[in-house]
Amino acid sequence: MRILTALLGLGLLTLPAHAQSSAQLSEHARYTACLAMTDTDPEAAFEDAVSWRNEGGGWPARHCHASALVALGDTVRGAEMLESLASIERPGLVLPERLGMWSEAGDAWMSIGEPAEAAGAYSVAMALSGDYLPGFAGHLRASLALSHWDDALSDAEHLITADPALWEGWAGRAEARLELGEAEAALEDIEQARGLAPENIDILVLRGRILEAIRQAG
Repeated sequence: MRILTALLGLGLLTLPAHAQSSAQLSEHARYTACLAMTDTDPEAAFEDAVSWRNEGGGWPARHCHASALVALGDTVRGAEMLESLASIERPGLVLPERLGMWSEAGDAWMSIGEPAEAAGAYSVAMALSGDYLPGFAGHLRASLALSHWDDALSDAEHLITADPALWEGWAGRAEARLELGEAEAALEDIEQARGLAPENIDILVLRGRILEAIRQAG
């Protein structure tokens, strides 16, 4: 996802090959390589990003810098940098890239147990595009972590309507319905989720909780 949006952000998917300058191609290569290194060698990615920023690398260098910080465990600073970077329109920074940064920030907040901060980041992605499903999926996870059951129900229903093949929507609605006292409806949803991802441990655990709630109610 980050590599695809890197191409979009640098304009390389909208320009014909003959119109792509050597400078654009060089910047794209450095950007995609730097982002890839955040997964394989975050220290090297960090060093490259800082050097690149000092050379005037602009938002691509800042994005890699932020991603490297998250990968290195400096999650708060990295997430805040991602949010700052994505918060305004910048030359060459297209909407898919901004959406990805907001989602990346939300994921970073979730990774350190800060669902309220994560929900805020995902909410911006949702507001920018109702079609950006990772934003809704992330907000669903944050809402469940915060016990915001009505918000989780809304997020889940959006996902189910947009793409019924996503198990996350069915499982999220199942958990929200369970917590709202609708165990029978929750069971129907979790069976849908289980059909889509039969070996998912989280689904199986949630199904067990739902069956226990039904048993106790009966």
